[in-house]
Amino acid sequence: MAKIISYFPSFFSNIYSNTLIGFILPIITLPCTYYLVKFLKSDISSLGITKKNFTKSLSVGVLISICLFIIFGGDHNDYQNVLVTPTIIMLRILYFLICVSVVEEIVFRGFIRQNIWKNKKALSYLLSGILFSFSHVTFHSVINHISFIWFILNRWQALLFYVLIHLFLQIIYDKYQNCAGPIAIHFVIDFFGLFSM
Repeated sequence: MAKIISYFPSFFSNIYSNTLIGFILPIITLPCTYYLVKFLKSDISSLGITKKNFTKSLSVGVLISICLFIIFGGDHNDYQNVLVTPTIIMLRILYFLICVSVVEEIVFRGFIRQNIWKNKKALSYLLSGILFSFSHVTFHSVINHISFIWFILNRWQALLFYVLIHLFLQIIYDKYQNCAGPIAIHFVIDFFGLFSM
């Protein structure tokens, strides 16, 4: 994907095209994750999609999200050169809620952590955290038109930060065995740009 984007930098620097691409990947990712869970003969609840503790997890997630927003505010530089319309706001909500937060939490917290290394908790925390971190490096490399290696060498603090965010979200997931809280927190962090890298 990064190679394709490098051939068409002007197309991929446009907020509308980034949003379009951002909707396609999750449409592919979620069904693949579902079928992998079935292939591994695991239960769909292992992805953190369950009624059990949903309200508790969501309540904690909303409360933490409000605290994070009050403490860190938001970065609205994304809106500097873009006409902000209700359509743009709805697209951003859909994108950051469904395509980013729901997909990443189900994949990293649910699938990878619960299904791949489920018997080795410390190893699963570390490895899924590294994968979570690298997925964000790829995103930032493409959006900012910088190489993956440059980002790793010059912004290693961001890698560490993403691993720490992952661990924080994983602890909340593990407490309630539900993705609702981590999804709420992830959405607020991304939508409001609380920790812009």
